[in-house]
Amino acid sequence: MTKLNEASLAQLMRDACCGDNTAYRTLLSSIAPMLRGIVNAKAGGLSGEDREDILQDVLMAIHTKKHTWRQDQPLRPWIFAITRYKIIDVLRARGKRSFVDIDDFTDIIAAEENDTSEAMDVLTLVGQLKGKQHDVVRAIGLEGKSHSDVAAEFGMNENAVRVNFHRGLEKLRELGRDMLEMK
Repeated sequence: MTKLNEASLAQLMRDACCGDNTAYRTLLSSIAPMLRGIVNAKAGGLSGEDREDILQDVLMAIHTKKHTWRQDQPLRPWIFAITRYKIIDVLRARGKRSFVDIDDFTDIIAAEENDTSEAMDVLTLVGQLKGKQHDVVRAIGLEGKSHSDVAAEFGMNENAVRVNFHRGLEKLRELGRDMLEMK
């Protein structure tokens, strides 16, 4: 299958979200080899069967959560985030600790030179959050901690952590939009 650029993949996903089954099959067959490579690289200590299970979990998550993808945002980072978390889930379930650094994906998710999307400094945006929102978003979003770990660390219940995380992400979206409008 030919490697598709970000715009082509995003269009296939938009079409798939509108019910185009052919576009959906093309999308999945285009991203599966790339995802298999990521899973093999990041979960290499697991058996081939376990890595294939992770790949299937990623594809199922993409299917069940495709409505959550914001169509005005790039598709690959959304897919890679799902992949990262599925790998971490399996490693945690097996009692292994693993840090999957987003820097490992930079060559894959780097914007194309003619891509109109601009990279934003996430640390700067997160730094603009205040109080518990800052702490929770940083711990979950940047450090990869679980909701329960963050709740224990900050003496909060898990629902409060979820609320702060959600509100923090909403605030980040607002800050990001404001940042883009200023340019």
